[in-house]
Amino acid sequence: MEFAQYALPKPTAAEDQTFCYRHKHEPTALSCGRCGRYLCHRCVVIGPAGPRCRDCARNKIPISPRAIAGDAKMSLSRAIRAGPFAIYWWFLIGSMAFGLVRGCMYMSKRDEVVPPIRVAPERSAVPKSS
Repeated sequence: MEFAQYALPKPTAAEDQTFCYRHKHEPTALSCGRCGRYLCHRCVVIGPAGPRCRDCARNKIPISPRAIAGDAKMSLSRAIRAGPFAIYWWFLIGSMAFGLVRGCMYMSKRDEVVPPIRVAPERSAVPKSS
């Protein structure tokens, strides 16, 4: 069974029927929760905020550098206001990151080659007779 087939409207008078904005022959009762356009089961995009048309579901919002700077400033002020416990955690995370970077740099610059392990020849338990 196709998606949204349960919600197909029952045929009524021609004036009361609504049709999909892209597929003019598809009767529907479902509309976009943002712009209000009517959608059929092929055009609907179900998201966390409910049914949307494809144009509204794209949600292309331009990124503002001021907003990013404001968010960084807000998070820094919250970390400082959180007190000594948060500063301790930031110090701990920073020192672990520094140790990780330092260790990786050390391992990449190491020229020392580990010699292969030599296996001693086996000695027989039976003494040789002369």
